[in-house]
Amino acid sequence: MSSNSNAISSIDGKDKDTMEDDDDEIGLVEHWYSLRDLTPRKLILDSGFISDLRHILGWTSIRDPILADLHSSFGNLDHTGQFINKLRDKLFPNGTSLEGAYQILEKHQTFPIEDHYVRAVEEHEIRGIGKVKFIVCMFPAMSHLLLATKCPSIDTLFKRLHQWQEFEIKAWFDEYNRSIVVARTFTTSQTAEAHKLLFSRIFDIMEQDTGETVCFRYIHAWLKDKQEGSPFTLPALYQPLSKIPLDIWKVFPTTSNGNEQVHHSINHDGVKLTMLAGIMRGMQYDTCAMGALVVLLEYRIHTRDQAATHFRRVLRTVTRSANVQQRTVSSHDDIIRTLCNQVLEQERAIDREQIAANRALEAHTQMEPVLAQLQIEEIRLHELFEELRTAQEKGSGQVEIPQFKYAQQI
Repeated sequence: MSSNSNAISSIDGKDKDTMEDDDDEIGLVEHWYSLRDLTPRKLILDSGFISDLRHILGWTSIRDPILADLHSSFGNLDHTGQFINKLRDKLFPNGTSLEGAYQILEKHQTFPIEDHYVRAVEEHEIRGIGKVKFIVCMFPAMSHLLLATKCPSIDTLFKRLHQWQEFEIKAWFDEYNRSIVVARTFTTSQTAEAHKLLFSRIFDIMEQDTGETVCFRYIHAWLKDKQEGSPFTLPALYQPLSKIPLDIWKVFPTTSNGNEQVHHSINHDGVKLTMLAGIMRGMQYDTCAMGALVVLLEYRIHTRDQAATHFRRVLRTVTRSANVQQRTVSSHDDIIRTLCNQVLEQERAIDREQIAANRALEAHTQMEPVLAQLQIEEIRLHELFEELRTAQEKGSGQVEIPQFKYAQQI
């Protein structure tokens, strides 16, 4: 513990201004953190920073060091925030919004071609819409995957960036048994004109990387079918009504699980990020995806012990569906048991009212209130029998139904 005290004392002894200009301390934060979206709270909760702080301080205590152990002035989180902002301004003089994206674009253009990620940062003025902005991010390797894609899926994430939408093109590759994002873009508009500009730019980049142009199998008269076709979704579910050739129909995925899987994975990196943070985190995600693909091709090592083959995915879907059905049937069986108990209790209530009616008849007292209550109980029994019949149609048929006294009379 004495070594920790000495380390802390030596840091505390530094002048505040000297601390803020010390290259070692600045390098500590710059090396371990991209300051694009760092806050004091994120800093103190990050295990990587705490681990490095223990190493720098020679920390041996069972408790983790805090920022004040690095320098006493960091006990004030507002001061820490000012220190972070100072470093952020130094690293990103153009800010962390669109101007920062232009800076990243210029920086990436100095990298080797295979490391180019931010490929376009553009602003366009569209009549009737205003200024449209978009950013295209894709490695050249992703361009080759996009060219090889047979049936891409396109989806938009609205929570990723503040006031921007993240637009992803992903596809399932049977040869790799995985879903891969082949293009990642950020846009401020969901209009058709903006998407036309965006797609044109993506395909221009793909052609630049691969030397080949994109080819589509067109869907003829789709707008007319949308306006005048069937109002039901059956043609989208049943191939003979879809007018789509069978070999083309079989290529399409049967679910949108791939899109939701990508959403789930991406949103783990954070939501409501700055533009620069969204770009850099997307780059790290896509870098890992491309690296895993290289490992698969070179060493045949999958990301999981059991590869996501078509058979395994179908088996998992069937198993999951069967489990859901079993839970549903089990819940209906529980409802049947509850209704049976309620029917038995209601029959006992009717018996009590009949006894009360007989006593009123023998005593020559007023019968109307007793008969009215008896009628109410019989109506309630009838409703319970109807609910029970409906529940039996949805149950497993294995619930033992007791012998009801008034079942024949209802």
